[in-house]
Amino acid sequence: MWIPLKVLQSVSLWLVLKQADTKKELVLPLSLFGLHLFLGNWWNVVFFGRRKMEESTRWMGAFWLSIAGSIASFAQVSPLAAALFAPTQLWVTVAAKLNWDIMKLNKVSKQA
Repeated sequence: MWIPLKVLQSVSLWLVLKQADTKKELVLPLSLFGLHLFLGNWWNVVFFGRRKMEESTRWMGAFWLSIAGSIASFAQVSPLAAALFAPTQLWVTVAAKLNWDIMKLNKVSKQA
């Protein structure tokens, strides 16, 4: 699933880079895009590497928000770029729900 999403993100980023009128117009979109990359990777470390389910839900929330911010900032430069980024938001929403459910199931099993 991630390979098609990364391709869409790459095309989306390319559109923003090509269509921005000034370098100043790129500051927010590129900053948020970089933040989303960092938070996505960090969530993987916390969830899969450290197996800290509860902590990972907070990182997933920040990751989700960084994608929403990226989409909003991309839309200011290129509506098509924002649309191409939207499937990532949908998939991360599904992943966030799974993360939440796994955390809850682990809490129940630890209490039993």
